Amino acid sequence: MKKYGVLFVMMLFFAVCLALCAELPGAAEIKAVTDGKQDVAAKVAACMDIAKANPAVGAQAVLAAAKVLHTDKKFNESMALVEAGIRDYPAQTNGVALLVYHKAACLGALDRFPEALECLINGIRDYPSASEYVRGNLNYYASMICRFKLNDIARAASFARVAADQFPPGKNSLMAALALCDALKMSGAGSGCSDACQAAVLKNAAVVGGSAEMDKVFSQVDPVALGVEKYKEFLNGVLLRVPAVEANAQFLGRVKSELEKIK
Repeated sequence: MKKYGVLFVMMLFFAVCLALCAELPGAAEIKAVTDGKQDVAAKVAACMDIAKANPAVGAQAVLAAAKVLHTDKKFNESMALVEAGIRDYPAQTNGVALLVYHKAACLGALDRFPEALECLINGIRDYPSASEYVRGNLNYYASMICRFKLNDIARAASFARVAADQFPPGKNSLMAALALCDALKMSGAGSGCSDACQAAVLKNAAVVGGSAEMDKVFSQVDPVALGVEKYKEFLNGVLLRVPAVEANAQFLGRVKSELEKIK
């Protein structure tokens, strides 16, 4: 689970970076550079040239250069670029917040996890107008650090709860809800898991449908804790939200079966 958690955070981060800058001026040039076969120094220089030529994508270009250095395990150099990007492009809220995230990733790669967590907390505080995806990422990564590196389960639960709320409906929100549920169980507060997962199912059902993640979250809802009438209301709410398509047939069948049991 430890490896999976870390890998998911990084994959999520890269996906968000691509989604946020894909349509900005200079974005195609950044991708061409990072996908190219130049050496590390040439890629970094090319990204920085793009930042100067296209200020609207400056923070993203700096981030791309920093990621090149990170991949080459030049973590301190990567952080130096990040600091320059934060200084030079303060108005690019999403881009700067992602630079903060990347700085935390560099600190983590250097096993400086308390500093990485502090970096993320500062980013959460300083960029409240960043997109839901970006704020969700900052909180989710903070949760993973607290849980897997600092053994601070209560804080892990707190950050995961915020991430689950902040992510727009989709897989990311469900994964944060699962992280919250795990942390609550580990901290002895497992009774709150059912309520958190009930809310996550209803929030994400229309977008995610009957995915494997949805099935896992649904399984954490406790019918006994809800009581018959509230459980019926919950199940009917799920049926109303999940699209009636073939891909969701197995999950919808499970929900209908649960409903039949209590009629």
